[in-house]
Amino acid sequence: MAILVIQLARFGDIFQSWPALKALRRQAPSAKIHLLVRERFKDAALGAAEIGVVLHTLPTADILAPLITGAPDTDATVKLDQFVQTLKQNNFDQIINLSFSPFSSYLTEALAADGCKVSGYTRHADGYLKIPDDSSAYFYAQVGVGRHNRYHVTEIFAAVAGVDLVDADFSFPSAQGAKSNSVIIHLGASEEQKTYPAELWRDVLRELHAHAIPTILVGSASERPLSETVSAGLSEDLVQNRVGKSTLKDLSQWVNDARLVVGADSAPVQIAALTGTPVLNLSCASVNFWETGPMSAGSRVLFSAKMHEIKPVQIVNEISAMLAGAPGAAFAERPACLTTFKLNQVDDDFYWRMIQALYTAADYPPLPKNSSALGFQRLYDVADLAYNQLTKWREKGPDSASAAILTSVDEMLTQLPMMDPQVEPVVGWFQTERLRMGPAAPEATLARTTELFEQLRWIAKVYHTPAALIGLTHRATELARLCVPSLREFEFSQVNSHFQELLSVLQDLGRHTTKVGETNWSSVLRGLQDALEKRDLIELADTLEFDLPGWMESRT
Repeated sequence: MAILVIQLARFGDIFQSWPALKALRRQAPSAKIHLLVRERFKDAALGAAEIGVVLHTLPTADILAPLITGAPDTDATVKLDQFVQTLKQNNFDQIINLSFSPFSSYLTEALAADGCKVSGYTRHADGYLKIPDDSSAYFYAQVGVGRHNRYHVTEIFAAVAGVDLVDADFSFPSAQGAKSNSVIIHLGASEEQKTYPAELWRDVLRELHAHAIPTILVGSASERPLSETVSAGLSEDLVQNRVGKSTLKDLSQWVNDARLVVGADSAPVQIAALTGTPVLNLSCASVNFWETGPMSAGSRVLFSAKMHEIKPVQIVNEISAMLAGAPGAAFAERPACLTTFKLNQVDDDFYWRMIQALYTAADYPPLPKNSSALGFQRLYDVADLAYNQLTKWREKGPDSASAAILTSVDEMLTQLPMMDPQVEPVVGWFQTERLRMGPAAPEATLARTTELFEQLRWIAKVYHTPAALIGLTHRATELARLCVPSLREFEFSQVNSHFQELLSVLQDLGRHTTKVGETNWSSVLRGLQDALEKRDLIELADTLEFDLPGWMESRT
């Protein structure tokens, strides 16, 4: 069996693909596994041969050179076609595309012969994007900066490859040897907003120097001036500046030898996951540390909305705590390699819990306090409108009015997340599932579209409160307010009629839903009746004044 894994992204993504490659080799020991990377980043995959993986490189520069030099476009096409035909001679039985990019999807389609099993982005025969597997669909809908995914990219790569990871998959063949006392510090990052400021790094290094903590500075040649600025005047015995003076193999060995790696989201952080080296990761809002943060056991994350808001003293204190094996004050910690981050704060992320409900068997979360269900109510109305029009279309055939309404539905779905971000995960899921339908006969497309809108309607209905229920909720709140003063004066007879109406309204609400927030309606009614039977009017008043408003709020 011949398997091709395509990873055309940068160094960090190749390192994060390594566990999936090892798991694939473990799962299919007799298969001939091939790995395709870009020529520029091949050094990140030089250990592939040690696990029996054949390495291929995409000569991106050669293929694009004709376009840059002004040669005819056909020259680039010919070179790419030659490359594809040569690689295709391996007769792949399976292609796993771990590059979520347009180019990789076209390349995957070109390399896949009839009968070849494909996972990851590819293309339909008409050129439209094809997402054949659920894991890639999840990536398309929920992964990226500004979204709310909490699955690590390494885990998503493994899911696309169809393998389960174990601790042994996190190892790098070229790294070996015992740990030293050094702390690796990577000063730079791939983007400016992810980079910790030079003047703050200087404060960190001087404090570490004062505590006699040996450090090694690493990075690319372009980061050499930065390293010289921040390390100026410090003893080379304690601060070794190796920025721009290493190969990727050297860096892997240094990370393996170190006791700790410190830095932003970068290749050293991803290498550390393969050498078991703990990481102190500096993270900000322009990065999702859940997706690309450290995976090595004992790693920690210092997070602030902007990188410069992380104080040098926080970094130094956390380094000292990690070296001493002591608790710290990090935003998040990873207890073990294949466990998720543990947040050192109250965690009630509605968006993530919604994603879990959409893709797993988890319950749909309650709306956050003080938030509105308006977005979900609008989503329900839009889904219901589309479903009714599609049902009419299936029964009576197409008409211009239905077509116009369905076009407006598509526009409203695009606008809804901007109006209420709480519906974004749901809309992302829905739009991706529609995209996955691909070319089909009109009848099949109509049936699947109707089915998806019905599913969307059911999801939105969880948070949809019909106008009748809103009226009942308001009436219950009003009646409770009328009852409380007289109950506190032990004058129940004056509000008996109001109280009986209140019980009736609550019973009506209970017929529409069994629960209100985390409380069963039956227990609410039972509690009120028990208090009345005991003639405990103060308890009854307290329940109506303090508990009932919260229950009513959860209904709306």
